[in-house]
Amino acid sequence: MFYSLVNRFNRFIFDTHVKKVIQSPINSYGTTKSPQKTAIVSQISHKDLLMYLVAIKSFLKYFSPDRIFVLDDMSLTEKDKRLLKSKIANLTIEPISKFRNPDCPTGGCWERLIFISDLVQNYYTIQLDSDTITIQKPVHVIEGAKKNVSFTLGTSIGREIQSIENFSKFANSFDIKTNSHVQIHAEASLIRTSEGHKKKYVRGCAGFAQDSINKKMLIDFSNQMGKLIGGKKWQEWGSEQVTSNYLIANSDNAFVLPMDRYPYFSPGLDVMKCIFVHFIGDHRFKHGVYRKTAIAVS
Repeated sequence: MFYSLVNRFNRFIFDTHVKKVIQSPINSYGTTKSPQKTAIVSQISHKDLLMYLVAIKSFLKYFSPDRIFVLDDMSLTEKDKRLLKSKIANLTIEPISKFRNPDCPTGGCWERLIFISDLVQNYYTIQLDSDTITIQKPVHVIEGAKKNVSFTLGTSIGREIQSIENFSKFANSFDIKTNSHVQIHAEASLIRTSEGHKKKYVRGCAGFAQDSINKKMLIDFSNQMGKLIGGKKWQEWGSEQVTSNYLIANSDNAFVLPMDRYPYFSPGLDVMKCIFVHFIGDHRFKHGVYRKTAIAVS
């Protein structure tokens, strides 16, 4: 309870300061333009509205997309939508309910992945999370867009794309009976998919090359995993991330962004030496680093 109160207070301080930072419209984009049509997709909620504005504003300083999409998790108010459209030129807001598919789980960002599977037929698609800040020109992302190859943010155990055979050995080192998270269950079972012995996997957060995935690939993988670990387990939060990881890893020439330049935030990190930081999890509002970084780059 005490932690929850402290976290809410820290979020309040963040929101109070950031409101001043994002007062002006985001009406000028960076000069870098990729040869392909490019789109940025974010799924956001009411509580993360200001965080998203920091994320998109800092990214657009360096990169000029053709389209920007916000997927409303159904918590955005009409006031929120008016604010977003007043700040961001060429913005399209869509409800996640529009992208539910009976052949896939519901919730847990599945609607975002289903939307992206359609969007990549025409656009190089960058998935931008609300809890990120772009600090310097994201040269590796820009290069990926120019070459039309998929990328992913690295993790401590996802610094490179590897064979499913190798990754399944890691996943199976956990005691499945005591670890209930769907990600571990799914990753341990990847080797049992129809082509598991010749496919790849990586843990990360992705950008999708044009034509890199399609809805059939997504549904086929989801159906296989539902049968392997049980439909009820596959419905849990995290199954979408496993699917995204798998699809990116098996996209032609996909690569992992260098973790020293595109890290997840942890206490002690010198964020201003990084290109892009994902402020994920419990440390986000601690010690004011996220707030100070948002102000510094705006």
